Amino acid sequence: MKSHWLAFALIFLRAASVPAVAAEAPSAPSADMAWAEIRALGLLEYQPAGAAGETSVRRRLELQERHQQLLREKGLAFYAAFPDDPRRWSLVWRMSQNVPRFIVAYGPDIDRNIQAAEAGGDTDAVLRAKLAASGDVKVDAAAAAAWKSRLAELEAALRAAPDQPADVREALATRAFFQEARPLFAGAGPGRPPDWAALRAKMLDFTARFPESAAPADLMSANMYAFEAAHTPAEAAAAWRRFADFPYEPLAEKARGKARAFEAISRPVELAFTALDGRAVDVAKLRGKVVLLDFWATWCGPCMMEMPNVKKVYAAYHDKGFEIVGISCDVAPEGAMGSWVKAARTGPQVLEFCQKNDMPWPEHYDGKKHNEGGNSLAARFAVTGIPAAFLLDQTGQVVGLNLRGEALELEVKRLLKL
Repeated sequence: MKSHWLAFALIFLRAASVPAVAAEAPSAPSADMAWAEIRALGLLEYQPAGAAGETSVRRRLELQERHQQLLREKGLAFYAAFPDDPRRWSLVWRMSQNVPRFIVAYGPDIDRNIQAAEAGGDTDAVLRAKLAASGDVKVDAAAAAAWKSRLAELEAALRAAPDQPADVREALATRAFFQEARPLFAGAGPGRPPDWAALRAKMLDFTARFPESAAPADLMSANMYAFEAAHTPAEAAAAWRRFADFPYEPLAEKARGKARAFEAISRPVELAFTALDGRAVDVAKLRGKVVLLDFWATWCGPCMMEMPNVKKVYAAYHDKGFEIVGISCDVAPEGAMGSWVKAARTGPQVLEFCQKNDMPWPEHYDGKKHNEGGNSLAARFAVTGIPAAFLLDQTGQVVGLNLRGEALELEVKRLLKL
């Protein structure tokens, strides 16, 4: 539905060719009035109001679709009505990041199917593909294609515009930075490190232009998880030390902490605590056995996807010298805020979950989330993403990070000489 201000604008334009009528016509709304309406509707927010608290996945999608379609309508209207207002580019950028699915119908099993896909950690692009393939949603393909084409035109105009607002200019530069920097991590594996010199130079150039941007820190966080999994703790420590003096202090501080943590676990691991079920755990007393330190949480979809494999390896090799020590990153109810309230678990609840799901190994729990959430062991082991797993050989040395699927079983068998 077109807004009242656009309707007034059309009346004004029609009347402009008839002087006698134009003198009596209401004045067109100002750009500030139109912008105030856009702000009041929440269209400058990526998350539509109410969507985060919705339990129904279908309802959440409906709210998002409505939000994105309204942004499209109001954004195009502002762009057409105020061709000299730099704020039009903020709306073009926002529209390019909030693309409607053009859903015209929902299937009866959409809630169950989407919840399963989300639990698997699917990206939005993968989720869209699964939705389309499953028949859970029906989309207007012609409308989607037409909007994709129109967005391409708008983005081309945005990139060439001399009057981009500062935040949009930074957003475009950030996207380009990620597109250019990510390939420097691609293919990095044992004996194949990233091009650290080129990566650091690109990061320094970006920080010189946008000194307050977290983009370089976000780039490292997004890519070092895979690097750490493919390299020894000593190699990971050396990589992080390269950024310990970075001019963006949050990244430098993180790099120093990560380097210290990986240096610490380059030595045989020492870890002792009382588990949720009262067992005394001392990793030093498990020397001679292969031990998996498994960081996980009940709310973590990828953790739960990997758990059947972990349980399978435990069942097959526990009697042969394989142990698991779990570290729960669940959040205690008293420390939960916002969307974490529903995911919060007490220690007894985590223990009950483990018992019901055939996870008989001991569990550490301090009621705090990993990744800057205050979890003591997550910080000690430099865990920023879960599931995170550290495989210790019979001497207590970390010999494998984040092994998944068949790779975990193969390494356990190798260490047990089976």
